[in-house]
Amino acid sequence: RNITTEKEEEKRIMAKRYGYLIQKIVESSNMNRAFDEVVDQLPERTVINSDGSKKTLPGRRTHYRERREEIIERLVRQISDGSFRITSYREMWVTDGPKVRKVQSPCVEHRIGCNAIMRIVEDVLYPSIIYTSAASIPGRGMHKLFVKMRYDIEHDKDGTRFYYKCDVMTFNLSNKDMR
Repeated sequence: RNITTEKEEEKRIMAKRYGYLIQKIVESSNMNRAFDEVVDQLPERTVINSDGSKKTLPGRRTHYRERREEIIERLVRQISDGSFRITSYREMWVTDGPKVRKVQSPCVEHRIGCNAIMRIVEDVLYPSIIYTSAASIPGRGMHKLFVKMRYDIEHDKDGTRFYYKCDVMTFNLSNKDMR
């Protein structure tokens, strides 16, 4: 093969470059959708009256909605100038079925920023991710991947004769182990 053909092939295979992502992230419609998605999940306060009836009082959702413009304006400025950072988070233990996991949750304002960024990044990345990637991808997931694996095993017995099954319960490296 000649050098020109190899270079053309290399260009074809190389990842596509996407531009103007910051502008798409800070677009008003994207920032507003991110704000709504995060803030709509926040609870209001529910009070049970002496007669057993429930009354909803303003809570976190109302608090953030009242500051909507200020929050979005600050996030747009930080994302645009590159200063957006998750500076703190809250750690908590969550029970998900039989598993107990430690999760780290950033403050609401940082979650809105992350949501706005990931909406655009997902639009760019998801179409290029191989079919058998499933983790945290909407419409995929563990069950869809399980069905795909089962199909492959049943229809290609020689090609799927060996596999490695692993479930890591805990993983802890001490400084000694890292030498």
